[in-house]
Amino acid sequence: MSQKIDFDYINQLAKRSLGGDLKSFEKLLNILEKYENFPQVKFGLYSLIYQLSMNVFIDVSKECEKCGGKCCKSGYPIPVYEFDYKELAKRMNREELEKLRRVDNIYLLPRPCPFQQGWVCTIHRFKPYACLSFPFATEDEQREIINNYDGKGIP
Repeated sequence: MSQKIDFDYINQLAKRSLGGDLKSFEKLLNILEKYENFPQVKFGLYSLIYQLSMNVFIDVSKECEKCGGKCCKSGYPIPVYEFDYKELAKRMNREELEKLRRVDNIYLLPRPCPFQQGWVCTIHRFKPYACLSFPFATEDEQREIINNYDGKGIP
């Protein structure tokens, strides 16, 4: 009998993890380790560990400043999950929320990001999950890399 996977719960755990909640990270790893023989899941596990380090333990602000925040200036719109939207709605005024576009059942944060000033993210403390997981969850270019990963070695 197959078990239904609650992707919304997994995404919420991932967002909390990438924000530094190590208990959520442990829960997430426990869920995903059952599927670690799938190359895409293994890639995701490595990506989570790398991104957690980048978000929480390593100060990358100097690199972002040098770059000028290019990741927020170009590319496809960023998906904003329902749980992201609820958090944004608690912290932003209506005018700011109107900068998001709703397409079908999902909100999108356009690029260039309307919340970027220079290289600084003005919603950094509560930015959407896809922003926290950059460059792994926001770029279509990553899809080919993930799908071609054979599960051998560190991607």
